[in-house]
Amino acid sequence: MGWLENPGERLSIGEFITATIDLPADPTLVMVPTSALIEDGHSTRVFVEVEGKPQQFVCRKVAVVTRGRDRTYVRGEPNSDELAAGDEWLKPTERVIKSGTLELAAAMKTLQSAKREH
Repeated sequence: MGWLENPGERLSIGEFITATIDLPADPTLVMVPTSALIEDGHSTRVFVEVEGKPQQFVCRKVAVVTRGRDRTYVRGEPNSDELAAGDEWLKPTERVIKSGTLELAAAMKTLQSAKREH
């Protein structure tokens, strides 16, 4: 509940309104497309391009803070508990794969299993 200026007295006393309040972005969060997430029920990972090596990617465990339909915010700088759980840093300037990640993760798992068998 709060007070609102009412120029021209267009609003009635007790009337409900919808308000949007812009807050500054949290500098510790990084936005990634929700389609970039690889989730297995225990952790969330993304494929990140290796700096200085175009078209080479690594899979990184990240800490999800808020999740939306199209955008998800992950912690760019994991806190001590998240670091202990294996979460890794993600810089806002790093590139992530945003589609086909589930297929890529499955192919990677198959290759890793085949390598262990030999």
